[in-house]
Amino acid sequence: MNTTHHQRGFTLLEALVSVAVLSLGMLSVAKLHSDLMASSGLSKARTEAVQLAESELEQLRNMMLESQFNAITDVTGGAAVTVTGTNATFTLQREVTDATAPTRKNIAVTVSWNDPKEGTQTVRVSGLLAWNDPALGLLAGGGGQGGNIGRISPPTGAATQGGREYTNLPTGAVTNTLPDGTTSDGTYTYDAADGKRELLVWDADKNKYVAVLTVAPNKGFSTISGRVYSTSLPSKKDPTGYPFFSGKPTAQTTYVMSSDASYCANVFASPLITVGSQYIGFQYKCYFGAGWYGNIGIVRTDAVSPSERVCVGRPNEPVDATRMDSEHPALSTVRMYRGFKLLGDGHTQSTGIGIDPSTGNYTPTAYTGHDFLLTVISGNPVDSSCNARLQLVDATTPFGNNVGRGFCFTSDCPPDPLSTIVSATTTISGTVTGGVADVTYVTDITVAGGVGTCEFDADSYSCVIDWKGWTGTTWTGDMSFTVAGGSVCAEAGPGSLTDNKITFTGVTSDTTAITEDVTLCPSTP
Repeated sequence: MNTTHHQRGFTLLEALVSVAVLSLGMLSVAKLHSDLMASSGLSKARTEAVQLAESELEQLRNMMLESQFNAITDVTGGAAVTVTGTNATFTLQREVTDATAPTRKNIAVTVSWNDPKEGTQTVRVSGLLAWNDPALGLLAGGGGQGGNIGRISPPTGAATQGGREYTNLPTGAVTNTLPDGTTSDGTYTYDAADGKRELLVWDADKNKYVAVLTVAPNKGFSTISGRVYSTSLPSKKDPTGYPFFSGKPTAQTTYVMSSDASYCANVFASPLITVGSQYIGFQYKCYFGAGWYGNIGIVRTDAVSPSERVCVGRPNEPVDATRMDSEHPALSTVRMYRGFKLLGDGHTQSTGIGIDPSTGNYTPTAYTGHDFLLTVISGNPVDSSCNARLQLVDATTPFGNNVGRGFCFTSDCPPDPLSTIVSATTTISGTVTGGVADVTYVTDITVAGGVGTCEFDADSYSCVIDWKGWTGTTWTGDMSFTVAGGSVCAEAGPGSLTDNKITFTGVTSDTTAITEDVTLCPSTP
């Protein structure tokens, strides 16, 4: 009996310990559950805050009228707004600052709330807001300027880039030539076993012939070809007198390229082709599938001075504003190709190379003589500045039948859509301080060897550079000051000063403005 009583007491004690352990476990589980609930609540509140911020930005993006856009608060620190949400009460604050362009604004939306466990929480969403005239979208989709530009379809062409590879040139492959019919352009046309036509080139890296363009059976390639000329003018970069070709024909730095599904062969022979004593250059030939339309342009891989420009068109041809394919001299690094079909409702529809607008049938077509001229034009050039360059030698000029910056595949062409394009410009400006009144003053400012126009007075200056017809992506150049009775002794800005000359490096062609302040000092007696 005594033993039995002792065992019952031990069992009761064991049960009490188990209850205590279980209670501690339950408390831990309860605390964990509480933490999980709090974490879940914070996550839900944060998600809702992000949604509120993004919703605010979306509402601003829906401002269709310019007056609505201009009415958006344009000062930092707009009034806060309280929003009662599902998971918390939020405070929303919008900050708006004008960007560099007049129809752009920098938007930042901050949403904050108080979390019972973590205290004040904040999320911030920012972006750039731009306003565009909705009518422009309607013009692009429904006919353009007065219904004449054409309903815009995506640039296309019945060709695909890339394809099969061959260790050896396939039997039956045909060597393609330039318009002279004898000089190879480095490509081959091959009709594969499945009927598809391939454009093959030799790939030295792969040590194989590769298909760079493929079209459907019985379609064939259309082509556009021409020459890229440089005027034989003295150049500091190249003593041989050919400013756009390095003097060593194997070191090509200038290429012709085309947009979308296409391929351009650049034939940079040695020696370079010449015309009389004034022109030197290389040839190109671009291949396309049925219905292609797009752009063909000049690409430079070397350092480019702003005075080096590209001209198209033919000498003494008057401007014909009634057609986009006017052949008048023009500054342009690209040539735009389009075809048009009259729809009968005052609009036109874009079509492409080789397509008959009346039937929709395709015939492979070859266009030749689409030339570019790379030349040096000082000052601030305009389209008419190209005229003299295009006619350096009247008897042998290659530009007598050249096309302009727009080319139509069809007889129905709209007015020139490029005539209203405002080219990119960069303005370099700043204040002029110091010097001695009536003794030390600026008499002249030149930029990059005379490119650009400058205005200045006793207190400030401004120089504008126009990049129209310029192929570079970055500019390195000088701005020189001529000072009577003194010198430029200090500058404040991105440039560097040496002997009255401020040098700029790596300026991108989309830079709209540079501020460069100068300080004048009188000459030392």
